[in-house]
Amino acid sequence: MTEQLDFGQSKDSTCGPRSAAIAALAAAARRGRVHGLPLEIGAAALDDPLAVSRPDRHPDGDRRDTIAVINGVALFIVHTYPDDDDRLGRVIRVRKATTHERKAYENGDY
Repeated sequence: MTEQLDFGQSKDSTCGPRSAAIAALAAAARRGRVHGLPLEIGAAALDDPLAVSRPDRHPDGDRRDTIAVINGVALFIVHTYPDDDDRLGRVIRVRKATTHERKAYENGDY
């Protein structure tokens, strides 16, 4: 069964449609009903000043694994390095961080 997410206007007048969508996805991820998240969520999460990155094990060596928190949900984001044309790089995959990854992030061991 697929959960329907509401991406419309939030009831909070200070929150626009994009923020409402992020909040809805974060809530669904907390409940464990969303596995792969939209890449836009990962791009927004990369703005987290407390995000932590490390090199990915990809054979090309041009990827980063980043854990960031958005709306209280720790996300695992795989992305490329930024280059001159793109400030963030390219987001490849976004998912909810596993318990092990989240604990490592919280303890400063990531």
